[in-house]
Amino acid sequence: MADNSAHEIIRHYTQADEASRLRTGWFQLEHARTQELILRHIQSAPARVLDVGGGAGAYACWLASLGYEAHLIDPVPSHIDQARAASANNLSIPSLLLSLETRASCSMPNRPPTQF
Repeated sequence: MADNSAHEIIRHYTQADEASRLRTGWFQLEHARTQELILRHIQSAPARVLDVGGGAGAYACWLASLGYEAHLIDPVPSHIDQARAASANNLSIPSLLLSLETRASCSMPNRPPTQF
């Protein structure tokens, strides 16, 4: 990804409220459909999940609440803060997300780490 594009993406998502987007309007349908598709294709818990570009953690937190070991990577620092807050606010499961990291997905190795 060109450096300029990365800065544009970060600027865009820093200005948007990604943490609440999937709870409003038509985005609720996107959220429900994405959950349906994930459940159709993911192996049963317990399993490790790497949510690359996971935003504010909507899916990683949800999967963690279902018994998955969830890890989230996102290039936008405010998304990591929002995901950390969402994880901390879930009183039923302490330390919901096991790892959070700010990193552009294009900087990931060609293969995921062997632990995933």
